[in-house]
Amino acid sequence: MLANFAYNNAETPEDKASAAAEHKRTNEALYGTPDESTFYSILQEKISKIMPKTPEEQARLDDLLSKIGTLPEVQVGRFKPKQETVERFSELIRDFFGDFLKYLPEDKNSFTSEEMTSIVNSILENEFDGNPGYKAVIDSEVSNASANHEQRIIKFPQDKEYSRDYAAALIVHELGSHVMRAIPYMEHGIPALSIGLPDNETFDEGVAKCVEQAIKGKYKDSGIDHYINIGLANFKGKNFREIYDIQMAIKELSGKKTGTVLNSVQRCFRGTGELPNNKDLAYYNGAEQVWRYIEAHIDDPELMDHLFLSGKTVVTDKDQERVIYETKVGGI
Repeated sequence: MLANFAYNNAETPEDKASAAAEHKRTNEALYGTPDESTFYSILQEKISKIMPKTPEEQARLDDLLSKIGTLPEVQVGRFKPKQETVERFSELIRDFFGDFLKYLPEDKNSFTSEEMTSIVNSILENEFDGNPGYKAVIDSEVSNASANHEQRIIKFPQDKEYSRDYAAALIVHELGSHVMRAIPYMEHGIPALSIGLPDNETFDEGVAKCVEQAIKGKYKDSGIDHYINIGLANFKGKNFREIYDIQMAIKELSGKKTGTVLNSVQRCFRGTGELPNNKDLAYYNGAEQVWRYIEAHIDDPELMDHLFLSGKTVVTDKDQERVIYETKVGGI
């Protein structure tokens, strides 16, 4: 935030350059950097699916490629979990969160924000011994559901409606993942175990995304548009308008809806409007990290315990794993 403020309020070119350098340092320290081969692999996959049907579409594709610039060949394929892994994890998740999903009335196919708030509060009250410490609320200032672990609330936007499948995915994403991983350590002497140890945010989001996909029974790449935006900004030096035009062309030539483009590009530059913000790499990196872990531990009887009952930790981090072990055997 300080680097953003310094950049936005710089009075000389020298001050602006210094603030930009500090922004880059803190941005990458907090959120990492995109992997160049992964970026080009994702982007080329997107472009390869475009099949021009008219001379006009071919001309627009040529213009799109010109705007992007050189695309190097990428030899290494991206990681994706085996379908068998997805199916087995789906069975585990439906069994683990089955009691939560029973709160969705069987005779309804859509739910308002108010109904979702009521459903989530019922789950919290009945499935967590009546005193979970969290509550669901309507917040007119948010556009998406989210969990705040310092305030212990789950926020739902006002006047929104969710399909049955989306409602189920949202319950296991926000309540079943983000909140479930916080509740066991709410009263612990180390608050970070319930709010988040270092690097937890990426892993935590990864758990939520993998669970959401497991409920749907189908793997889907997470955060692809965010990764492309951040890659274009970091590796191609593209600005807001250039990335917006590129994404609009990709969506329209692919026959996809364009309603999310503006928001995703804004997120790529939030803070300054000019410098890339790498925070949303967490959606892709987190899901990949967690699916890799799930695939390697799908036969581990303690898999669910590691993912959901070990606090806001990164289970692949040996130091954090030792901390959780010590809390469970009484050492901490």
